Amino acid sequence: MREWQVGDPIGDGNDIGVPDTEYMGYLKDRNGGSKKGLTDEFRYYYGYSFDFSKLHHDDDAFMALHNAFRIYIKMNRSQRSRIVENPFSRNWVIELCCRIVNRHDRNMKDALLIILLEPNSAKLCKDCDLIYPREHECCEKCGKPLGNLKTPEDRGKDIYSQIKPLIFDENIIQKLVDASVRLMKSNDCQFVKIQRGWDFGIDFVFEKDHRYFRTTYVCAYNPQYMGPRVFEEFEITHNYDKLLADSRFIRSVRNIEKNTGFTFRDCSGGYGAQLDCGSVGFTFNDKIDLKVNFDMGDGRIAVFKIDLENMELSKEHLVF
Repeated sequence: MREWQVGDPIGDGNDIGVPDTEYMGYLKDRNGGSKKGLTDEFRYYYGYSFDFSKLHHDDDAFMALHNAFRIYIKMNRSQRSRIVENPFSRNWVIELCCRIVNRHDRNMKDALLIILLEPNSAKLCKDCDLIYPREHECCEKCGKPLGNLKTPEDRGKDIYSQIKPLIFDENIIQKLVDASVRLMKSNDCQFVKIQRGWDFGIDFVFEKDHRYFRTTYVCAYNPQYMGPRVFEEFEITHNYDKLLADSRFIRSVRNIEKNTGFTFRDCSGGYGAQLDCGSVGFTFNDKIDLKVNFDMGDGRIAVFKIDLENMELSKEHLVF
């Protein structure tokens, strides 16, 4: 065994060279401590960035985040598997980077690069040249509605590149891209991803965020469907985590329970869709139809409307 060889893991005396020091931790640094691997360095800077961001020390937080980002680029798939999945998609990361971008200083481009890693994570006010996390609907400076960082046409190019390896008919690809662009324009939703569907089909997933909920549209392309529409069907689901965590909503629900004896059940509805005579067959809309449902104790359900602006439930309710 040579002097520089660090170990003989299987004990056969063969010279295998220096092992993975990050994984095995054999080599020492100048101070006698174990050398840190990329994953350890990433966790170090990423953790510091999180701590500083909570303290609103944005300069220190972004400096640490940018160091973590540069380390992340160097990491291979195995190393990335040892850290949190999609580390730069976290809400606190997007919020921090938006604040940095809006200062328009030397860190602006680096912060914007991190934001663009996560599709649809931020929105833009073109008049004020400010960006916000995607949950925001209006610019805090001018009050105008926010737009997406990428136009539907830009996202259409992304969709084209994603489905090109999956579908050989150029005519079908273009129809799917055109239909997706039209749907995004119908209520300013965002294309999120494609995923495997039923019967060798492809599902196109779109999302539209509200301050208190998120609506997800899943549009199914089925190559075996011979009808006139581009998408055979679509499904709408909603996520209410932010609404359910809102203190004003909780207070309103408790008031209903106290005054009626009902028990809160769940929420339903959100952004919707409507039929359309075009080739798509439907479009999405901006109309919010959100209900709050309560068990009445006798098998019936009481359905209340909600004013999201004032976070108040309607005085009257329907019974089902």
